[in-house]
Amino acid sequence: MDALVRDRYRMTLSTAGEPVPVRTPPEKEFTDGERVDHLLKVRVGRQRWTTQFYSASLIDFQGDPEELRTTSDLDDLREFGRLLHRSTGRRTVLVPETLDPESVEPYLEFGRPGMP
Repeated sequence: MDALVRDRYRMTLSTAGEPVPVRTPPEKEFTDGERVDHLLKVRVGRQRWTTQFYSASLIDFQGDPEELRTTSDLDDLREFGRLLHRSTGRRTVLVPETLDPESVEPYLEFGRPGMP
């Protein structure tokens, strides 16, 4: 989240539907279970991406594909993906909605060995 703040992404955080201050680092938001009270919304250009902190081992952002309308929208999404990869040091992928992200071919990917 520090990288998102540093790069001036607009974010809001809520817990059980109530707005709360965005905290960095966000360890207390991760649940690793079924109880998901936290919702982080990140403005990426004209798009809104959200995560509910399901697991500390996988950050799952959800977005609306209808918000990707222009080349600029795609460029914004690419920069967001690169930032997530650089700040976490982990592979970052854009995949269709699925319960098993490893089983589908990514639309975009950052951090695969041999890729920038």
